[in-house]
Parts: sequence; C-alpha cells; structure tokens
Amino acid sequence: MPKLYSFLIGVFFCLPLTAQTSVWENRGDSCMQAFNLYQALNCYSTALEQEDTHDLRMKIAECHYRRGNYRACISTLQPVPVSQLSHKALRQLFYSYKSLGLNDDLKQTGRMILSQYPMDAEVLVDLCHEYNLEGNLFGTFRAVDKYIAKDSTNLDVNRVIGEAEFFQKEYEGAKYTYTKLLAAGDSSYITYFSLGVCAEQLSRYDGINEGKRIDLQVEAVEYFSQAIAVSDSAQAAPLYHLGNIYNEMKNYQSSEKCFRKAMQLLSPDPSVAYICWIGLAESVYSRGLYQEAATAFDKALAIKPESVTAIYYLAVSLEGCGERTKAITQYEKFLNQASTVGNPSEYLKQMISDTNLRLDKLRK
Repeated sequence: MPKLYSFLIGVFFCLPLTAQTSVWENRGDSCMQAFNLYQALNCYSTALEQEDTHDLRMKIAECHYRRGNYRACISTLQPVPVSQLSHKALRQLFYSYKSLGLNDDLKQTGRMILSQYPMDAEVLVDLCHEYNLEGNLFGTFRAVDKYIAKDSTNLDVNRVIGEAEFFQKEYEGAKYTYTKLLAAGDSSYITYFSLGVCAEQLSRYDGINEGKRIDLQVEAVEYFSQAIAVSDSAQAAPLYHLGNIYNEMKNYQSSEKCFRKAMQLLSPDPSVAYICWIGLAESVYSRGLYQEAATAFDKALAIKPESVTAIYYLAVSLEGCGERTKAITQYEKFLNQASTVGNPSEYLKQMISDTNLRLDKLRK
C-alpha cells in the first residue's frame, strides 16, 4: 500500500500543468456546488497560480461577489477583456460597482450589458434608477425604449418610467403609469403615494374647471389615505400632503389631525416640519383659533425665520388674540422683511398694503 501511495503521488506531480490545474478547478467546482465558497476560492486561487485563465478569473470573481468582497470581484475581472466576460460576470461587475457607489463605472457597465442583452430588465431598471436620481431623465426614456417595444408589462420597468415622469413633474403621464401599475396589482406604498401627489398637483393647475379640481382632490384624499393605511400610519409624507389637500377643501379639522400626526412621526427634516407647522397654522387660523395659530406660525418661523408670509400671519393671529403690542412688532418686522424681496408678487403687495392699514388702526 505505501508503494502504491508513493506511486500515485509521483504520477500526480508528473502530470502536465494543465491537468493539475484541472484538478484544483474541479475541486473548486465541487465546493461551489456545496455552497462552500471559502474552500472554492482557495481551490480556484491555487489553480490560477498554476495557469491564469479567463474562466478561472470569472469563477474567483463569483466567489468574491457572493461573499460580499466587491472590490476583489472588480480587481479579479479587470484583466479580462470585456468581450470575454460572460453575462453573469458582467452583472457581478455591475452590481459590485453599485454596492460601492461607483456610479460612472456602473453606468458604463450597464450600457455595455444592455447593448448585448437588451432584455435584462433588472440591469435596465437599476441603470435607469441611477439616471433618475441624477436628473438624467432623457437617459431613462432612451434606455427603456427598446425594452418596452417588446414587453410593456414588466412592473419594475414601468415603476422606473413612472419615477422618471414624476421627477420630471409630468404628472399626467406619471398618473397614467402609476394607475397602470395599480391595475396590475402593484398596491404598494410608493404607488399610492405617487398617485396622490400626481392628483394633488394636477388639481392645482391653472385653468382647470372646478368640477375636475374637486374630483382630483377627492382622488388625492383616497390615494393618500391608502398610502397611510399601507404604511400603517408610519410615514409622515402622505399625512402632511393629505393635510394640505384637506386645507384646500376647507376640511380644517381633518387637516389639523393630519399635521399633528405627521409631526409626531419620526423626526421630520426641517423643510417637512416647516410645511407641517404652516399647514397646521392654516387649519386652526381658518377656524378662528388665533392663539393656536400664533403658536403654530411661531414654530414655523423658528425653522424658517425668513418666511414673510408666516410673519404676516403670525401678526394677524396675534391681533386676533388681542395681543396688540406683539402684533405691531410683527407687522413692523414683516414690512422690514418684505422690503428686501425683489420683484414682489401681487399677493405680497396685497399683504404689504393690508399691513399698513392694520398698523394705522392699531397705533391710534
């Protein structure tokens, strides 16, 4: 037996280099089948030391990719000519760039993949999402053209189209796309929320007849309510959008509830908190609750002190509370601030005129 063992060892070391490489590569393949990526990587790496081939590099890169070592995956594939990379290797390169935030390389690799595999919807969607985030909406529409000519029903592709239309403020087109998604069964938070925003924005268009405006407002209420239900009331955004719609519909009690709930959630960023306080102030002001309105406008100004509109309505609210001295101070502050605004709007001019009348009355 010892002689036989020595003989086999001798034969193994006398094998041509290619045969020895094949042994280590085969061992690596067996480890991959058993999901033992660590041992597979060791076997493939040993084989690569003996003979550097494109296939081995792609196998090693897959080990790195599946183990989350995206930089090693990229560096392993870089010596391989792009024309020699398999579809799987190109995708691993693409998603490695995505994981590392290397956006230029991601876009270049994505375009390369789609030039060879135009029906790779996953890569298409992720590439277009990157375009959308950087504001290159033309890039998205150009990229999806070939795909939707053959398949217009892919939900992920339609989502990224809707996202591009939404970002471009093409609310009619976005509303149509998201309605299609909803009809196809995509009853997700983002679909309901996006539909709500589209209906909300369309209801504010100039020249729209009153009946259509009301219909769109009712739609917006329905969609935002669904978004709130889907998110289990854990998202502030649909709540403050719904609050704004209720204010426009003069449903001030419902509006107040929405804004108060929105401000309880998480910690809205300053711009969102400002919108919530202004919306709440409008709700209570419209119901004649001037003390509550003054408090809300004051909170809004703590976030955005340069808001001339908030200063004006704080002054009006204080006047409504009978706080004459404080009201005069705020009216004077408003006039000061308003004088620095270049090209004042008609609305601002009206507020300035009204303030002068109110000050004359209060100073008597």
